[in-house]
Amino acid sequence: ANTTLRNNGSYAVYARDGAKVSAAGTKMLANVYGGVLAHSTTATTTTAVVSDSIISGGSEGVWAYTEFAGATAQVFVTRSTIENATNALHSETTGVGSALVSVSNSMITKSNNGWYQSGAGSVIETSGNNHIRGNTTNAGTLTLVGLQ
Repeated sequence: ANTTLRNNGSYAVYARDGAKVSAAGTKMLANVYGGVLAHSTTATTTTAVVSDSIISGGSEGVWAYTEFAGATAQVFVTRSTIENATNALHSETTGVGSALVSVSNSMITKSNNGWYQSGAGSVIETSGNNHIRGNTTNAGTLTLVGLQ
């Protein structure tokens, strides 16, 4: 919480194979690969929660990625800014497992892809209350879910 993670040679936060992490009030700046990766290579659930944070620079803003049947990777983002990344919101599978990126009350801007969704079982969902503007393009589907 309330930490600056800057100029790392990888991700600011890398959660793998069942890890559960939270970042609140954190600045993730100019990390080579980006902000947060939730990665499952086994039949586990890996979860990252990001709130009130800034992610700027690098390849990925937030990325949920699975490559194993029964694996689940999920990233939840709220009240945060993701900018200047190759893929701001990225959800991907190799056709197995499930990957979820869920975002609400956030700004996604100045990135190559505002969102990048790929592979069976991958979802990027928005509550519809985000500012997703000023990105070059988007890839895949953004799923609208209602506020609850």
